[in-house]
Amino acid sequence: MSKRPFWILLPLTFAAPLWAQDQPALQPVDQMIVLDASGSMWGQTDGQSKIETARSVIAGLLPQVPDTAKLGLTVYGHRRKGDCGDIETLVAPSPAAQARPQINAAVQALNPKGKTPLSAAVQQAAQALRSSENAATVILISDGKETCDADPCAVAAQLEADGIDFTTHVVGFDITDPRADAQLQCLAENTGGRYVQAANADELTGALTDVVLAPPPPADVPDLPPAPVEPYYVDGFDGDALGEEWQVLNAAPGLMQQAEGEMIMIATGERAEPWSDKALNRLMLTHPLPEGDFDLTLTFRMLPQTGRDEVVLGLISEPNTLISASLFFEQTGCGIQPLLYGTSQIAREGQGPELTEFFTKVFDVIGMTEFCQPGATKPADFIQRFGAQPADLILSKRGRSYTAKLRIQDDAGAEHLVEAAPITALRRPDHAFFTIAQRPVARGEGILFADHIAITVPADGAN
Repeated sequence: MSKRPFWILLPLTFAAPLWAQDQPALQPVDQMIVLDASGSMWGQTDGQSKIETARSVIAGLLPQVPDTAKLGLTVYGHRRKGDCGDIETLVAPSPAAQARPQINAAVQALNPKGKTPLSAAVQQAAQALRSSENAATVILISDGKETCDADPCAVAAQLEADGIDFTTHVVGFDITDPRADAQLQCLAENTGGRYVQAANADELTGALTDVVLAPPPPADVPDLPPAPVEPYYVDGFDGDALGEEWQVLNAAPGLMQQAEGEMIMIATGERAEPWSDKALNRLMLTHPLPEGDFDLTLTFRMLPQTGRDEVVLGLISEPNTLISASLFFEQTGCGIQPLLYGTSQIAREGQGPELTEFFTKVFDVIGMTEFCQPGATKPADFIQRFGAQPADLILSKRGRSYTAKLRIQDDAGAEHLVEAAPITALRRPDHAFFTIAQRPVARGEGILFADHIAITVPADGAN
């Protein structure tokens, strides 16, 4: 049975997922909007309360929902202060032609008051949609975290374990608390959904348009081989100097050299952390990027020697807005272990940058979870392979989703593809870049040998 997309809607706007009406092979979708009407909805963004923005956006998006869809509305925090049981389904799932005016009238009349029983609302919506054999969709738009002593991340995992087939897509609106950010990301991730960030009303509208209007998956799609890719750009670092299409940000010539078909770079305690605008030797490619989907790949060897070394590949726009994939070598009690990071940093005028990161433990993916136990393969034995055998660090762009990936081989020579959780960004930075860094800066040196960098476009990429 295919997964049933399940979405929630929290503070701020909504829009129900649409699908192309001329594709009868797609699954029918039952959609439940779960709208946060807690007191935080009176918070301001761009000079307007969030509930006012929600009313406006919902009113604008509802007419776009096709008549064949089924829509419902559940809200919470709208009747009483301090009551974690204040959850109510105002419109049961029904044909869109009937539900649209009912949902719009209900949203326009909301008066936010109470708490945020997010977990209980997810459970109630999941149970309400469980009776249908159709795909189920819930849209969550939230400006904060659960406030009723529950864990949405654990609830989502338990619902999956209980066999309730749904997917939660989450839009985090103006999230400033890193704990809330991680909580909402986990809620989406544990149900196979997407997490999208939006910093203002315009970005929120864009995020909803991108996420909501995406068609659901076909009912039954056979597994297909990966589509072939074609080269778009390759630099093998031949010769003894970078080409004219490269710009070195905060150049430190003594810490880099191009020789014998490799770009050799050194990280020392002199370097700033990779997301800092003071980071040395960030090699930025000025060659235009493809307009559509693409994979940015750095083939490299690495000598991590400090337990703080990190190779970084990504996209960057000045002043210091970036999306990146990075491999960080972290010192543990029994050796260095590699962590694959996906990172988004948005520069904000007059404020510090907004940084979001998600990581995957490489050893967990390749079956080295017991690496600290007697008789197990030691981290040092595996880490040495990075210095002798090339690996691929990849940033994969699909639509507005960016996924960090690492392609490596294990002790038996088997190839593994490690992935971090995807990051969604509404605006793509302008240029590709890569570097080596330390987090935090440390004594000693790490050395990167970059064999080549490539940009490839999927055969079905829109360019």
